[in-house]
Amino acid sequence: MSPRLAFQMWLIFVYVLALALTDQHSGRINFQNNNNVMYEWVYLDYDWPSEQMKARYIAERRYIIAHNFLSAVKTYKSQVYVTVPRLGYTTGVPSTLNVLVNRGDSTVLRPFPNWAAQELGNCNALQCAMSIEVDPLNGHIYVIDPGRAGILGPNTTLPRPVVCPAKLVVYDLHDGKMIRSHVLPENLVAKETNYLNDIVLDRGDRSSRAVKWVYITDAADSKLIAFDMVRNVTTIFQHPSMNADPGAGSDITVNGRVYTLRIPIDGLAISPDFNFVYYCALGSKDLYQVPTSVLRDPRLDFGAHVRFVGAKVSQTGGMTYATNNLYYGALGGNAVYKWEILNDRLRQSANESAVVMNTQTLVARDDLKLQWPDSFTVDDNGHLWFTACKAQLFLRGGMDYSGNSGPNYRIWRVRINEGGYLNPSNHGDPLVG
Repeated sequence: MSPRLAFQMWLIFVYVLALALTDQHSGRINFQNNNNVMYEWVYLDYDWPSEQMKARYIAERRYIIAHNFLSAVKTYKSQVYVTVPRLGYTTGVPSTLNVLVNRGDSTVLRPFPNWAAQELGNCNALQCAMSIEVDPLNGHIYVIDPGRAGILGPNTTLPRPVVCPAKLVVYDLHDGKMIRSHVLPENLVAKETNYLNDIVLDRGDRSSRAVKWVYITDAADSKLIAFDMVRNVTTIFQHPSMNADPGAGSDITVNGRVYTLRIPIDGLAISPDFNFVYYCALGSKDLYQVPTSVLRDPRLDFGAHVRFVGAKVSQTGGMTYATNNLYYGALGGNAVYKWEILNDRLRQSANESAVVMNTQTLVARDDLKLQWPDSFTVDDNGHLWFTACKAQLFLRGGMDYSGNSGPNYRIWRVRINEGGYLNPSNHGDPLVG
């Protein structure tokens, strides 16, 4: 048997096995109908220790409803964690990293690990938790903090924030203890201008149970950051593929209105075998791939290894790689799509290093309830979670917090019958690029 035929037969076997695993519980998935809005809010409120404290925060303008914006979502066991980045304003967001809790008929945000960790102006605390990632093996949550409030906001008349260094913080979700806090070097990640945006974790290979590298996008200074957790070394990569499209590619049309957002590298994903990282600019439909071997070794030529894999159906803020497919938000379509990587590899008889993005399948769409699908995660039970946050309105001051227009923020859950890229069940899956 020729090596090419053997490879094709192996891909067919893996593809059929994946279909069988998908169908074993509920039959073939109807992606458009098997969705569910788990949480929704007109505005975000918190688990205040007392009404007096809430009243004081309001009086001191430390809690302003219109300044609180839902961003990232991650799950661990039965808990849901979210970020409320101090993104548009320098005041009014009491807590930037939170866990959802029920209070009567309402779901509110409890500061994690505590209120002290949210103190604005204290560089030892979280200033602007933007994105998070949870390691399901040990319950460690990784938090990226650009170090300052009001990154994207109209701050000319607002108090100037204390500018802290950008940092990566790791907490233990079991007890709230800080495991690690690493300040990113100022000469590589400028505290005055950075916009740390997305994060993925790299264990090095499927046999490892420890995170060895962390990759972070900088959506202001157009950089991909690699942090070596073992050697405590930070490396930055810059390339034209990370830049926003200077033309129409930066025009995102949401429900008939055009928003021009020339924001560079934003969304980030990593394959479950930890061999490839995928990234895209917010202001572009193009998706790129780079081997993680290049990110782990700065002596290699980054530009020589970058590969354009295809154009998505729309611009993307967030994405994630599950067992067999890459899921992403289609901002211009009020939708979520998946790139069927395994299917395309089978049809093209290609390794992951050569596969071209052809098969993009609709997962969910709703013009009202799914505006600006952003942060993505996969839980231990085969569900894809993501936020719908109307960022296009928040960034332009167009949110309606009266309730007359319905909820502004939602968290969705869709059954996909796949595991997340960090899920231990993926470690034995032989989908090797």
